[in-house]
Amino acid sequence: NNTAMMSPSDLAMAGDWERFRKLIKSSGRDLRGVSSFVPQYMYSREVRLLFQMGSPVDVLNRSKEFLVKEYRSKLLDVAADFGQRWKKEIERIGMSSSEHILAAQSEMKQDRLKKEAEIEAWALSSCWDVKCAAEHYFTLSPPDTTSEGGKNDDDTAM
Repeated sequence: NNTAMMSPSDLAMAGDWERFRKLIKSSGRDLRGVSSFVPQYMYSREVRLLFQMGSPVDVLNRSKEFLVKEYRSKLLDVAADFGQRWKKEIERIGMSSSEHILAAQSEMKQDRLKKEAEIEAWALSSCWDVKCAAEHYFTLSPPDTTSEGGKNDDDTAM
């Protein structure tokens, strides 16, 4: 089965409650390894429920909220990591030449920019996935039998 080889993040986004629950149980008492995947799992399950309820607009709104929050969180994580690494690097370098410090800073900034670009790519890919899922939903949905006002055509005749 392909889901047996899924990463915890992919497992969470798939909304596979059975395997995600097994992942949590296998973590024992230390849930730090899986706690970061719970929001992804909850989002996935919520979106599935909203689709089943026939609420595609709510799916889009919830997806926007989730993606914006995750995007900002990932950028903050990269900035915090850069700050911590820079502090350690300065402590390691000590009173080296300014050229050495600038070279270390430049290398670390390049790494930060690469990570930020990866986050941008994730955000764009995720938005595209939401767009494709919505398009697929609306393509497969039966035609709406109500008029623009939300009333059945039979009700407007009265």
